[in-house]
Amino acid sequence: MDFVINQGAIESKINQISSFQEASKFLKVKNYSDAITAFKKIQSYKNGYNILLSRANDSIEKARQAIEEQKNQAAKESSEETETAGQADSTSASSSEAAKSSSSIASEWTKIYQTTSSIPQEVVDQGRKNLQDTGVNTDAISDLKIREMIVAAGKLQENIVTYAKENGYSN
Repeated sequence: MDFVINQGAIESKINQISSFQEASKFLKVKNYSDAITAFKKIQSYKNGYNILLSRANDSIEKARQAIEEQKNQAAKESSEETETAGQADSTSASSSEAAKSSSSIASEWTKIYQTTSSIPQEVVDQGRKNLQDTGVNTDAISDLKIREMIVAAGKLQENIVTYAKENGYSN
């Protein structure tokens, strides 16, 4: 009888550990927006581990700092591009240099997944789980479609859930 009573707390701790591991994967692949969302989910577990809650809070702060660094880097590159564009003439060499510079403005995690083949299966699985957690029915969505959504969301600097909702994938 005690086992049945304590089973809810045990399941909560197991789910919290699983969620922490998934959130850590996002952080590892520099997908900071989804990492923050996943780490915030850890805070919602009742009767969970306080150490995971503390680590999740630390990881959220690290992810926010990384996003700020990316924004600062993008702003720096943008200002360099503007400066370069002001000095450049109309030759094709300067045009190609400006194109390279503007493409480098995208955040680090966006660059990681520019093609569907660059996305590991664990990221696809996590993307599918995030969609399911927000109520999106992913039964009819193939892994390739999930990969395409990740690439498209990255180009817009959105997370996959936001992209899915904005593009009619939510129920």
